[in-house]
Amino acid sequence: MHIVALPGRDRQTEAWMRDLIDALAQPDATVRALHYRHWDTGAAPSFDAEAATIAGLEPDLAVAKSMGTLVSVAAFGAHAFRPKRAVFIGTPFNHFGAYAATMRDFCRAVPTLFIQQTADVTTRFDELTRALGDIDGATFAEVPGSDHVYSDVQALARLVRDWLGVRSR
Repeated sequence: MHIVALPGRDRQTEAWMRDLIDALAQPDATVRALHYRHWDTGAAPSFDAEAATIAGLEPDLAVAKSMGTLVSVAAFGAHAFRPKRAVFIGTPFNHFGAYAATMRDFCRAVPTLFIQQTADVTTRFDELTRALGDIDGATFAEVPGSDHVYSDVQALARLVRDWLGVRSR
């Protein structure tokens, strides 16, 4: 299995994403994890610049958190990023702006599991399901919380494995 991992905006999500991927990965998995430029430069994040780094990739699975969901969608729209399946955690849909229509296109083309906290500060679970719940390729899993942190990596991994139909190691 080839996995592309797209962490969130804050640098600490890089280690969090590694932990999640480790909990998910099968022995034969290859992982490409993005390391965002703004973490090293202090500049503002650029969704489009990061999206270009995964242009043309067709991984078996994309796993993205928060800003990573925006990068995935931008890459889908502008750079032919075509994962076979995707898991979006903490999707800040209320901040998608111009990317909202592309997100809908992404979900139509790529089976996507959305894991969202009940009261996530970026977009509540009920808001996300109201915005995207009519799309056949979208599946939703609600987890408790309101902090946008998603700290229970093992619980997230179980949700993803169940959705993928993969047995635990």
